[in-house]
Amino acid sequence: MAYATPSLAESGSTGAVRTPIDRACLELAAAQHWLITRRQALELGLSPKAIDRRMASGEFVPLHACIYRIAAAPESWHQRLLGACLWVRGLASHRSALMLLGIEGYSGDIVEVTSTGAKRTSTNRVRYHHLSRLPSADVRMVGSIPTTNPTRTLLDVGSVLSQKGLEEALDSALRQRLTFVDRLRAGVERLGGRGSRGPGTLGRLLDARGDVPLRTALWRHGSAACCGATDCRNQNGRWRCGMHKASSAASTSPIPS
Repeated sequence: MAYATPSLAESGSTGAVRTPIDRACLELAAAQHWLITRRQALELGLSPKAIDRRMASGEFVPLHACIYRIAAAPESWHQRLLGACLWVRGLASHRSALMLLGIEGYSGDIVEVTSTGAKRTSTNRVRYHHLSRLPSADVRMVGSIPTTNPTRTLLDVGSVLSQKGLEEALDSALRQRLTFVDRLRAGVERLGGRGSRGPGTLGRLLDARGDVPLRTALWRHGSAACCGATDCRNQNGRWRCGMHKASSAASTSPIPS
């Protein structure tokens, strides 16, 4: 999912542009949902005193320690999510990753991130998860926000979603061809098998569906995947239209995670 980056003029921040360094800071912030870190500002040429002056004047508003938002720019869920990622040097995961990747199953505005660094205590603003390691193959970028990819997200999110939510997420990801069953099953085994919390929940769901998990997804969302009927099966359990067979066959080809 792509997100448009507003211009400096659209942010209302042009009044703060006094020097080339200010402009460089704003241009970087514009690409990061109007966030800038203290380290980034220093690297662009602002002195510690200059940063402190901008905080005192209200131009820089602390979001987390050493993470600032541009006061004149709009606040957003994406801004809060990226701010948490920058703070813990982590990435969006679990329910936040579902939202970011356009996968159904959760519709709230939680900020949920995973980090391999120091453990953090979750707050009413951010829920933190900690891993000892996270393979780079499980990570992707959505704009400027790092996130777990669709496969890893489904493997993780079973630990925090209801059964219904996980089923909706699985159906949504398969229907959009964001992942495929073989990759999910391999991930379940890689991350601890049926006894692990998140992957185990997904593994048991895949087992319960047997060898037709994608057809289950197509049937549950017939209006989005076939002829438009809510229930596209006849009394004999066969599909009423031929689009299911074509969709199921197409799903066997490799797709990006």
